Amino acid sequence: MTSRSPTPQGAPRPPNAHDHARSEDSPPTIPHEPSTGNLDPFIANSIYPEADQLFSARLETLSEVKDKCFYILDTNALLVPYNTGREILNEIRRTYERLIAEKRLVIPGQVAREFARNRGRKLADLHQELLDRKSRISKIEPIRHPLMEAAPPYKEALALAEQTNKAATQYGQKIDELIAIVRDWYWNDPVSELYRSVFKPAILSDPRFELTQVRQDLDHRYLHQIPPGYKDASKPDAGIGDILIWKTILHEGKERKQPCVLVSGEEKADWFIRSADYPLYPRYELVDEYRRASSGSSFHILRFSALLALYGATPQVVQQVSSQERRAQATSTQPAITPEHVRAIYHWAEATYPGAAIQIADQNDPCDLRVYTSDDLCIGIALLRSRDFPSALESWYANARSQLKPKGDYDKFHAFLLTRLARSLRAPLRFPHTRALAQRLHIALSAADLSADDCIIAIRPLCHG
Repeated sequence: MTSRSPTPQGAPRPPNAHDHARSEDSPPTIPHEPSTGNLDPFIANSIYPEADQLFSARLETLSEVKDKCFYILDTNALLVPYNTGREILNEIRRTYERLIAEKRLVIPGQVAREFARNRGRKLADLHQELLDRKSRISKIEPIRHPLMEAAPPYKEALALAEQTNKAATQYGQKIDELIAIVRDWYWNDPVSELYRSVFKPAILSDPRFELTQVRQDLDHRYLHQIPPGYKDASKPDAGIGDILIWKTILHEGKERKQPCVLVSGEEKADWFIRSADYPLYPRYELVDEYRRASSGSSFHILRFSALLALYGATPQVVQQVSSQERRAQATSTQPAITPEHVRAIYHWAEATYPGAAIQIADQNDPCDLRVYTSDDLCIGIALLRSRDFPSALESWYANARSQLKPKGDYDKFHAFLLTRLARSLRAPLRFPHTRALAQRLHIALSAADLSADDCIIAIRPLCHG
């Protein structure tokens, strides 16, 4: 039992900043809550001020504008190459150099800043993946039985075991060399070097906006659910990044009066009309707002892999980039840990353990909440983002258990994963990497007062050592 005194039942328990984020790219924050002004009953008039153009305006298709438009890169397009190889980087260089020579490539200042903030996370993920790979290397324990020494297969088995273990040692040494390479990088990794050689100040667009007006615009869009950005309330920047990028797009459209293609993996409902979980078209509010700003030009959104295909990349390159985009999309749609999630877990614990005292843990605690039950049990609850599920979960779980068990700190331990993969995870055995984990853990979906896109997966040990 812990030496800390439990929080008295009924005491106030506001979540602290530590509890709301676990990863580098989700720093502790309280999501922005827009001002609760009155809804404008005439909002449609301001969204679509030119009613006559809603019927008469003809917007050019992507095939019509691809050779005369300008392309704006989103942050996710700049990060995708971190999961690719030399051939793809060469294709990217060729495509960017062509567009830059034609003066048709633009990077918003906000995108550059978001790239700077997230680049380190990509490198850290690579470093962690190498460490995980090495940790999974296992050696064969040779058969040792004197009675079998005279049998030829016995000697062969010993020789094979020795060869295998030698190869495993060599493999581990090569991974160590790769880890050393990553650790020796000083913001001169291959992707950073590519961008340093290709991107020049002329392609940056960084207009200075009046920040108070930007905040007011964000609140207005939240209140009336006007795209973009209103789906990003739980992000560390509360969605302000999308607004700044969009304002830069409008600025460039006003200056250039040309069609614009945003190169992005963004697919949320505040950018796209969606059907059957498929992004059909950019929201018409965006299309019409850009048309007005650019004197009648069209606005499109294109995946990075599709841009490479437009400019002659091989099908193999396009397929590899598309695969990485899908992985990145699966990661980006997982919600950040917010005070709402902490409160939801709190309510779940109240319902699951009636009469228990519940305490928000401090920063040094491996868990986020402690539950003290009436029968003298202490239960630890941790909140995690599930972007590393399933590969990192088992090692994280094992490490947490090894840290907690010797201290006798918790009688039970729960790990909650915030994810949008609820349908797939209802059948965890579909994932080969989770089979061993599923044999030891009971996975159950718990109801919580969250948005429809979120769910909570409660993972609890079958044995409480």
